[in-house]
Amino acid sequence: MRNQVDILVVDECSMINGGDLHQMHLQLQKARDRFEEDVGGMPIVILCSDFYQFEPVQGVSMLYPGRGTPQRKFQETGELFDIKNKEQLLGHKLWLKFNTVILLDEQMRTADMEFASLLGRLRLGVQTEQDANTLNAKLALLQDIKDWTYRAR
Repeated sequence: MRNQVDILVVDECSMINGGDLHQMHLQLQKARDRFEEDVGGMPIVILCSDFYQFEPVQGVSMLYPGRGTPQRKFQETGELFDIKNKEQLLGHKLWLKFNTVILLDEQMRTADMEFASLLGRLRLGVQTEQDANTLNAKLALLQDIKDWTYRAR
C-alpha cells in the first residue's frame, strides 16, 4: 500500500470512538511509512456520518476528549470531561484537525415528503402529536410480524 492510496473514506464514522480513530492513524502511519504526519500523510480523508444516529458501542465518540464528568465532580473541579484514556484524547485531538465540513441537509432516501418532514422533526426533537399518531398507527403485533416474515419466504 505504501503511498499508492490517495483517498481514505470512512463511512459511519459517528460510530468510531476516539481510541479507534487514533489506532487508525497509527496504522496508516505504519502502512505508509510516514510516522511524522497525521494519518500517515494520507492526502484526502473523508469521514462520512450522520451524527444524529448511533454513537460508538464501546468507548466515547471521537467528538469528545473523554466521558462527561458527573455533576458533583464538575461542581467540585469545573472539568467538563473525565479524561482517563490517552488514546481517546489523542483521537479527539486528531478529529479536531479536520477543518472542512460538508453538511447534507436534504433527505434523499424517500420520495414521500410528508414522511421526510416527520423524520426531520424527530431528528430535531420537535415532533408533533400528529407525528406520534402517524407512528402509532404503524404499530404491529409480534405475531403479525412473524406471520408476514413466514409468508415472505
